[in-house]
Amino acid sequence: MSMGLLMKPILIEYQLFAPISVFINSINAPKWIFEHQETYQKMGFRNRYQVKGANGAIDLTVPLKGGRDQKATISSIEIDTNQAWAIRHLRTIESCYNRSPFFDYYKPELQKMLMKPWRFLVDLDYAAAQWVLAKIGWDGTMAITNEWLPRYSSDVIDLRNKWKPANRHQFPAQAYQQTLGEIFEPNLCILDLLFNKGPEAIVYLHLNTLLIAGKSAD
Repeated sequence: MSMGLLMKPILIEYQLFAPISVFINSINAPKWIFEHQETYQKMGFRNRYQVKGANGAIDLTVPLKGGRDQKATISSIEIDTNQAWAIRHLRTIESCYNRSPFFDYYKPELQKMLMKPWRFLVDLDYAAAQWVLAKIGWDGTMAITNEWLPRYSSDVIDLRNKWKPANRHQFPAQAYQQTLGEIFEPNLCILDLLFNKGPEAIVYLHLNTLLIAGKSAD
């Protein structure tokens, strides 16, 4: 059975505009719980996301005070506000998606959110997840952990550290029309799906959840 069909809360690390497969596997969860007490880990999606350019995936990264090798609790990690990262991100996003069907619809709110004077990375990640889930039409609740636990009971689906940039192609899903390039790039950040599918994004997510469940049952 697909993780996405299990009607239980999910536990996941903070991710900035998480990959599409995260939502495929979690869209039916009544609650998303974000790991607020872990030690910061590099090589994930905590401060980066991937969009589609003409020549493939492009990484967009939020710079951090102290760099990416620091060993501190995720909740204390600060964004390097001396760098104009939000402007660079928005310029790249617009160059990649200004011809997509729903970019103009989402652009004003996205721009407003990214341009806020964020201090802590977790605040940006939480707000981005909240915004995306609202735009998709998900009606569950969000929460954060109060302590770090290596394991959780079966009442919670632990999805921490399942998704990384290096394993993006290990989570197949149906292709859809993308704006740039002739080759479909799977499992990019959720913005790619929103800009190209708009209100139909949630239909796509549910359909792929069912397809994964069917393959698991074979």
